[in-house]
Amino acid sequence: MYVEEIVQVLASLFEENKDVAKLMYKILASGKDMISFGDILFLAGKVVSDESLKKELAEETVLSMYWWRMLLPVRMKHVKCLSWENRLLLSDINEMFEIPPCIRYAFEGLCMRGTWDYEYSVYRYFSQIKEPYKNLILHIVNGLIEKTISNYYVTATSIREECKRQKFPSSRVGILIAELKGGGFISPLVFTPLPKILRLKEEPLYELNKALFALKLQVFNVD
Repeated sequence: MYVEEIVQVLASLFEENKDVAKLMYKILASGKDMISFGDILFLAGKVVSDESLKKELAEETVLSMYWWRMLLPVRMKHVKCLSWENRLLLSDINEMFEIPPCIRYAFEGLCMRGTWDYEYSVYRYFSQIKEPYKNLILHIVNGLIEKTISNYYVTATSIREECKRQKFPSSRVGILIAELKGGGFISPLVFTPLPKILRLKEEPLYELNKALFALKLQVFNVD
C-alpha cells in the first residue's frame, strides 16, 4: 500500500487533518516501541516547513494519539498504577512515549494488507508471546466487543464469562488479562469519572483500546 493511501486511511479512521495523519504515519512507521517528543518534533519538521508550526503539529498529534491510545506517555501521575488515564501528558523534548504492541501490529497489517484490522493484531501479538491458547483469544476478544458498555468499557465479569464460553482455562484468566494489558488491548480504569451505570458496577473495569477497535466500536474523539 502506498504511503499516501495509508495516510488517507489514518486521516479518515481517526478523523484528523492530513498533516496530523502524516505525522501519525511517520511515528508509527519509525518501527520503534518507544519514541521521544524530540523525535516527534523532528518528524513534524518533515511534514511542515514552517518552524513555528512544527511544535503545534507535534503537540496536536500527540494529544490525538494519546486520546486514541495509540501513543502512551511513559511518565505516570501515580506510581504503580498502569492505567492509561494515569499517564502524564507533557511536551518536554525529553518526554518518552510508548507505542502499544497492538497498535504496532495493526499498523503493520495496514501497510501489508491495506486495512486497519484488530484481528491481525490479536493474531500477531499472541503468536509473538507464544500464548498456548492463542487460537481462542480472537473469539474471546470478539465476544468482549459485543459486551462493551458506555462505548468502550468491559467488566471483569464479562472477561471471565467470555473465557468460560470459549472454554479458555479458568486458571489462566488472570494471565490472559495481564497479556491483554501488556499488549495494549485493554487498561484498568481507575480515575476517570464514570457514568452512573458504571459506578454501580462493584468490580474491575477495563477500557478497550479505542484506536485498535475504532472500526468495530465506532468511537469518536469528542474531547
